[in-house]
Amino acid sequence: MKTNEDNITGIVLAGGKSTRMGSEKGLIKVKGKRLIDHAIDSLSSVCSKTIIISNQEDYNEMGVFVHSDVYKDKGPAGGVHAGLFYSTTKWNLVVACDMPNLSSKVLSHICSFIQDDYDACVPVLNSNKQPLCALYNRSCLEKLEHFVLNGELKMMNILSNIKIKVININEDLEIYSPYLFENVNSLEDVSFVNNLDDES
Repeated sequence: MKTNEDNITGIVLAGGKSTRMGSEKGLIKVKGKRLIDHAIDSLSSVCSKTIIISNQEDYNEMGVFVHSDVYKDKGPAGGVHAGLFYSTTKWNLVVACDMPNLSSKVLSHICSFIQDDYDACVPVLNSNKQPLCALYNRSCLEKLEHFVLNGELKMMNILSNIKIKVININEDLEIYSPYLFENVNSLEDVSFVNNLDDES
């Protein structure tokens, strides 16, 4: 389902070092397909185009543009900055590559809250903000660059210093799951997420 916003860039962050996984995280299969494919497939129905932010060459054959961080070794904040830097659209839906429970319905719901007078629209689940599954207005690129260059790399601190619209994800919503934003960092996490389907 396309949103009313015709020009949203989907940005997949795949720049982590994958130390706990032991191999490139985005290429690990969860629920029958690679994590990177989960992210791209979910974004494709709500975004006009998708790009990957990664310093690895593993993703060059994915059929979407891959860009490296502008500033290396700056963590997720550097990835969000790079995504906005390379984007050409006002609104950008940033998704970490390690959240296999996301779906196009979830992302479409988030996109429905776009308001141009905000720097970001951020879902909140169980009182926890989700900066790595959120909409960012490209107008906050300069602010992101300031934080990254000054060593302020904690996304929660960055969110506290920009104007955000909170999107509450609660049990009343059809899309709700307590594991919606569960990320996969280890083989144990892979097993846990795979077993969620078996138990449902």
